[in-house]
Amino acid sequence: MPRAEFIDFRERAPRDTSAGMWKRDSSGAVVNRENIIGAKSVAVPGEVAGLAALLERHGTITLAEVLEPSIRPAEDGASAFYSGEIAHAVVSTVRKHGGVLSRRDLADYRVEFKAPAEGSYRGYSIISSPPPSSGGSHIIQALNILSCFDPWTFEHRDTTHYSVGDREGSLIAVTKTINHFFGSALTVEGTGILLNNSMADFSVNRGHVNAVEPGKKPLSTMAPTILLKDGMPFNSRVYHLKTIHKGEGVSCSYRWRAKRDTRIATIPAGCCDGYPRNMSMKGQVTIRGRRAPVIGVVCMDQFMADVTEIPGVRAGDEVVLFGDPANQSLTVDEVAVIGETNKNEIISRITRRVPRVYLENNRTVSMVNHLE
Repeated sequence: MPRAEFIDFRERAPRDTSAGMWKRDSSGAVVNRENIIGAKSVAVPGEVAGLAALLERHGTITLAEVLEPSIRPAEDGASAFYSGEIAHAVVSTVRKHGGVLSRRDLADYRVEFKAPAEGSYRGYSIISSPPPSSGGSHIIQALNILSCFDPWTFEHRDTTHYSVGDREGSLIAVTKTINHFFGSALTVEGTGILLNNSMADFSVNRGHVNAVEPGKKPLSTMAPTILLKDGMPFNSRVYHLKTIHKGEGVSCSYRWRAKRDTRIATIPAGCCDGYPRNMSMKGQVTIRGRRAPVIGVVCMDQFMADVTEIPGVRAGDEVVLFGDPANQSLTVDEVAVIGETNKNEIISRITRRVPRVYLENNRTVSMVNHLE
């Protein structure tokens, strides 16, 4: 599976934010909708820093080259927005109209690179947004709940989304917004910059999990998402090798007994990792490009395969459990048929005990191990 990364440039609450910054009437409503319209609805912008960080980390040309066709080269990169004249203009405008944004808020803004939320749907691998956005987990849950129906599409008039892929195989999905159609309805004086009203995404109630706090990011439902097909082989390694004699049994209750002298490979993956127990004595794995039948019962943490007909097998050899047809392994669909279930369930069963290894041009570029 290619390396996946989520780039979080969600807006943050300014340092001078407080739960009492918005006046409320007797019914609890915010007076004059100050959390939605005007300077007190403006959060620390993150888009400029986020797109610049994305370009620096994964781009092939400079920011100056990107911007040159429309404006003069920006030699200072994203810092031109977060410091200097533009930052001064942004803060002055917000403060003039009663907001709390400061120069320090802009200077301290940092983009976060995170592991994405991951799941599966109809044989696709889903890569989407992690918290504080709830959108990614909701998409994964909703698609699987509704997997027997055809999905529908809809658009939000106030939010922009775009997806881009290149010839090198890089993919990006970006969702960005100033929240409402005209954001805070406040434009930075002397510029055409329309400021967000993302403070409206906070709860106005004290003590709420999404209550406003200095430097906090509000909850979100945005969910930039990428779907990948046939890109997730489930692999392990040969842990131990042993030759057993005719009549000897293996695994729980010796439900399988050798009909000849047999070379057995122990593989350290089991039903607690997401390898289906229904593969017991029915499944096949691939070692050295050849299939080996699963023998005995798939246990919690391991199972065994007959490698008698595969010469040269050694401890440490890679084992493809499924999902890599190019290496002669069972497909996810084939495993689903053997396991008497569907491919969505097969993929979603793979637990957090299994490290996620991300490849680029067949080379490992990163690994996520949730147990470390």
